[in-house]
Amino acid sequence: MALIKGTSSNETLYGNNGGIADQIYGASGNDVLYGGASGSWTGTGNDSLYGESGDDDLYGRDGDDLLNGGTGNDDLEGGDGNDTLAGGSGNDSLDAGAGVNTIQLNLGDGQDTLWLDNNSMANVLQLGAGITESMVKLSGTDDYYQADWTVKVTPADPMQSTSLYVNAERQGDYYSTNYGAWENLNITSIRFANGTVWDINTIKAKLKSSQTSGDDFIHGENLADKLYGLDGNDKLNGFEGNDTLDGGNGNDTLAGHSGNDSLLGGTGNDTLYGQTGDDNLNGGDGDDWLEADDGDDILTGGSGNDRLWGGDGNNKFSGGSGDDDIRGGTGDEYFYQNRGDGNDTLNGGTGQDMVVFGSSVTRAELSTYVDSYYNTTYLVNAVTGDTIEFSGIEYFKFADGTVVDTTAMSGKIANTITGSNSSWNGDNLTGTSANDQIMLFSGNDAASGGNGNDVINGGAGVDTLSGDAGNDTLVGGSEVDYMDGGAGNDVYYVDNASDYISEAAGAGTDQVISTASYTLAANLENLQLTGTANINGSGNNLSNLLTGNDGNNYLKGYLGNDTIDGSNGIDYADYRNTGSNISVILRTGAVTGGAGNDTLLNIEGVRGGNGNDYISGNTAGNSLFGELGNDTLSGDSGGDGLNGGAGNDLLIGGSGKDFLTGGSGADRFDFNATSELGLGSTYRDVIADFKSSEGDKIDLSTIDANSLLAGDQAFKFIGTSAFSGNATGAVRFSGGVIQISTDADTAAEFEIALTGVSSLLATDFIL
Repeated sequence: MALIKGTSSNETLYGNNGGIADQIYGASGNDVLYGGASGSWTGTGNDSLYGESGDDDLYGRDGDDLLNGGTGNDDLEGGDGNDTLAGGSGNDSLDAGAGVNTIQLNLGDGQDTLWLDNNSMANVLQLGAGITESMVKLSGTDDYYQADWTVKVTPADPMQSTSLYVNAERQGDYYSTNYGAWENLNITSIRFANGTVWDINTIKAKLKSSQTSGDDFIHGENLADKLYGLDGNDKLNGFEGNDTLDGGNGNDTLAGHSGNDSLLGGTGNDTLYGQTGDDNLNGGDGDDWLEADDGDDILTGGSGNDRLWGGDGNNKFSGGSGDDDIRGGTGDEYFYQNRGDGNDTLNGGTGQDMVVFGSSVTRAELSTYVDSYYNTTYLVNAVTGDTIEFSGIEYFKFADGTVVDTTAMSGKIANTITGSNSSWNGDNLTGTSANDQIMLFSGNDAASGGNGNDVINGGAGVDTLSGDAGNDTLVGGSEVDYMDGGAGNDVYYVDNASDYISEAAGAGTDQVISTASYTLAANLENLQLTGTANINGSGNNLSNLLTGNDGNNYLKGYLGNDTIDGSNGIDYADYRNTGSNISVILRTGAVTGGAGNDTLLNIEGVRGGNGNDYISGNTAGNSLFGELGNDTLSGDSGGDGLNGGAGNDLLIGGSGKDFLTGGSGADRFDFNATSELGLGSTYRDVIADFKSSEGDKIDLSTIDANSLLAGDQAFKFIGTSAFSGNATGAVRFSGGVIQISTDADTAAEFEIALTGVSSLLATDFIL
């Protein structure tokens, strides 16, 4: 072995060739150390190079070399062979070279960069003493040509923090393939000083979990890949195979390439390219661009104003809500349309194309409007006011199986009356004795249907609509409208809480369909909320049917025997301001007392009235409010939220983790069985506002403190003392938690948490 030592000067030191193992020390100064002789790029010995202090360059060349930069910002190149590289303190650059190499990273080493190439295989990252798993975080950023990732070590002492940035520009790491896994990682294990090893699968999993918020470029292989962009503005490429691409949040670009791919844009304004194969493209939320290219594809715009282009193949299109631009290609294509889809433009392109209407759309509510100035043809939905501008469409199909060709559909339907579409002069239109369709546009218009079952759409402006005789449909349109259906079973569409409806007594069974919070006027029977907004609905003195939408609704029946159906969402039956006592049992849906006997369906929460109410839940997690009066609230099973409100209330959580709020007054929190109690923060009930000063009590009296003895044994409160000896039947309070022992050991079997309470007395309990 040859020992070579430098001086304090800036020097270039060479080792020997011929397989001699050199040991070279740079000492102080900015030195250059070579494992081989001058003029040679081999140097086959197993050399040890130590830069020591200064900004040094170390070249191991061939052989299994040890390179240690020491202090300073050093450059280390291992060359061929199985090398060990340690940058030391300072911000170092490490090039492992070919072979199976070990890279050392210690506390205080600085911010190092590791370069890998295609010949560098199965490397090991060795972490130094004092580095634990909890200190280490892996994160990756990825584009098409390289996949860089970082090992960051964050100890308690920030001066000891360090990191290793792995630059794979010349190596080809990338994030891809099945279920989103980092592939071709040439660091195959991370080893800790205590013997813990993160293998390649652990490294990939941690890198995958970090791929959540950045602007990522993720690409697949020739497999059935599953790629997830998660947060950020991502680019996902499936390449070959039948791939699944999910953009997640952000404005993403997804390309399926070849294969039968499934692309989901998620939230944001996304761009989806199906390319070759029979693909399924779904834009999700946002204003999206979907382009199918080859194959028989399915394109779904979702919410937002989307553009869907078909290309070749027999495609199926559904724009969803929003004003969509949908263009077919060369094949025979289907365009699916439903009520509320917005104002869409459909171009069938070549081929035999068909518009397919959903079950809610009838031919009777559609009329044709021709704009002679622009030479365009529209279908106008008299119920919703939505329009479809169409061209290149051969057929229209309805849910009842009726198929109408374009010639028949484009002809004026009998008894269709259209306003002037002028915002300056309001129209005053009168229908006939037949079934009329009256379409108004902008302006403050008036229309009267006459006899027959008429459909009148007010459009924009403050309109006055009269159905007269017959079963009429009146659509107010935007702004505040005035509607009177007249005799018959009428349907009113409203979008403003101030829309006014006048209905005579005994003039049929009428329904209001609303996208806004609405209260039924006198003589109206039924209210249906639509859409996804969190809006509310109220009845009147009749026996009403109130139905919620897909949002969270408060539904209030008032007088009469009402049926209240929350439908989807988290919905409340609202009895606030009811003067007398009521009983609400959600398990059966029965409501008695008050101003009528109601039936509840799909209701998750109840707001009580001013009386002494009894309200019980069901198997779901319910929210029950007593409001005024001395109320009894029982959660039944499930994790419930109970709030007594004003008054001396009784709260029974039932099974599940419950949150109990007594409100003002002397409230009793009643626990009737051990099945209603839990242990630990995940399962125990929480009392949010226990107040001894108001006379609140915690009632354990119906639970047997010692089941081994005959009879019902009472519990004993021992204050903050620890359980000791035979603790059966003991109750203690410490750290905001009541602990209950029901056996002879010194551990608690059940707990109740109290928020904001630091001490309790025996008088706070009923034991």
